[in-house]
Amino acid sequence: MIGAKDIEAAIADLLPVMSRMLRNLRSITGTRELTWSQVAILSRLRRGEAMTLAALTRAEDAKLQPLESVLVELEEKGLVRRRSFSAYRRQDSFVLTAEGCRTRFEVRLAKHGSIMDACAELTTAELETLISATTLIGLAKHEWLRAALAKLTSAEQETLISAVDLIRHLENS
Repeated sequence: MIGAKDIEAAIADLLPVMSRMLRNLRSITGTRELTWSQVAILSRLRRGEAMTLAALTRAEDAKLQPLESVLVELEEKGLVRRRSFSAYRRQDSFVLTAEGCRTRFEVRLAKHGSIMDACAELTTAELETLISATTLIGLAKHEWLRAALAKLTSAEQETLISAVDLIRHLENS
């Protein structure tokens, strides 16, 4: 039976490992001279889909002014372009340029390649555990982790706790 101390220990192990993995992913995007915020915006914009500044702000759970400066930087790099529909700038929408689409694809490919390389070292059982844990973490992404873990069944908690070691292994690969 999984107790509160097991959950606390799993959280204590998982959060720093996830932070290091994110730093590693950020370093991959840094090779293309893009900030993490710029990569996030490129990922949010899909080919041909325009988004307003307000919609991007809500989707990224970000503040308006910093996000607007990120979009200006992306415009200057030729990765996005602004579509103006009125005199009110907040109603302008942004779309990826052809260069933005190519850059978005390259960054995504590099991040996925890095993770795939690390996963290649896992056994089938370890991959199944990791996939199950990833699904559970995805379900909890909008809630604080401790509260989300408390809602899981014992089997789900055991899967997630056992995946912490696998995630740590991937991070060290």
